[in-house]
Amino acid sequence: MKSAYLKKLAAGVLVAAMAVTAVPAVSQLVNPTVTAQAAKKKKKAKKTKNAKVAYLGSAFDQDYGVFVGKQILGGGELAVFSNYKASGKYTFTTNSKDLSIKLDNSSVKMLKDSFGKDWTRNNDYLSYDVTAKKPGTYKVTIKEKYKGKTRTLKKNAKLYVYEPEAESEECTAFIGNYISPSTLLSSSAAGDYNYEVVEGADTVLSVITKDDGAYASLKPIAEGQAKVKITDLYGKDCGTATVTVMANHCAKIELSDEAYYYDDDDNQKPGISITRYSDETAEEDSVYLSDYYVLYGKVEDCNVSDPVTITSSNPAVVSVSQTDSDEEGDEESSDSWYAAPQSAGDAVLTISCGSQSVQLPVHVKVVSDDD
Repeated sequence: MKSAYLKKLAAGVLVAAMAVTAVPAVSQLVNPTVTAQAAKKKKKAKKTKNAKVAYLGSAFDQDYGVFVGKQILGGGELAVFSNYKASGKYTFTTNSKDLSIKLDNSSVKMLKDSFGKDWTRNNDYLSYDVTAKKPGTYKVTIKEKYKGKTRTLKKNAKLYVYEPEAESEECTAFIGNYISPSTLLSSSAAGDYNYEVVEGADTVLSVITKDDGAYASLKPIAEGQAKVKITDLYGKDCGTATVTVMANHCAKIELSDEAYYYDDDDNQKPGISITRYSDETAEEDSVYLSDYYVLYGKVEDCNVSDPVTITSSNPAVVSVSQTDSDEEGDEESSDSWYAAPQSAGDAVLTISCGSQSVQLPVHVKVVSDDD
């Protein structure tokens, strides 16, 4: 009796199991051989022979390059290494005697002194001594020798060498827009050059320099035409470029997306809120206003030639002032306006530029350190 019952029970379990597994859904059908092969391929795909290649490239293999002559170029201008080894030796072999490249020893020494004798890191701080005698397209092979092993990081990378020449076509610039001097050269290539405004100097166009004496940018001052003479660092005359300066008058002013705040009831309000701390001066609580409005010119972009003026409807609550930041080496606009909170209350700032204007509400709160 018991044996017959167990047999019957076992048969029932077997039938139930077959009902569950005998007819799986189509999505459950799996070919174990195909699955194993796919897993094997996927595993192989993760391996790469180039995992340790240190050279990232920059001027190489791009429509970019260097100029004819002797020059010292930074890593960002020529070659960037991902895993540069301080105790390694790196050589650049070219396909012509008209081009030679080598690491600048002073930059290597500086990095070794800073990071140790055998550090490895991403590095584009290295500099390179480059001598190019003729324009053309050259091939460069980069090799690394490290701990007795030599490997090729890049083979036959292309490097373009251009003859430095001033742009033959007239360049257009707008008052309010600084322009890069390099745009006055006919080719986009690495290297430093001297720029002298020989016509229209300080009346139409001026050169703004950095503290170290390097040329930073050209500043359009007034409408008219200027001529800029370009020479390389060895005194070679690269020609003269013509720059026509035009005005970009203000066509529209809009409040920016940042020009709103939330009141005590968490309602969004147009304008801005400024906190005045009772134990500090108004100047320390001042807010830079250019973040809260946007100018649109008739030509090109938001840098306009018309000056900005800002007035306050209630200077006892919030006053406004202008800081002239247009000093030597500073490319910021002289239209640097600030709002300084004076006392609790509300005021409206009127921002004007040319024939355009817009109003910016301001709410001032006064708090102390105890609040």
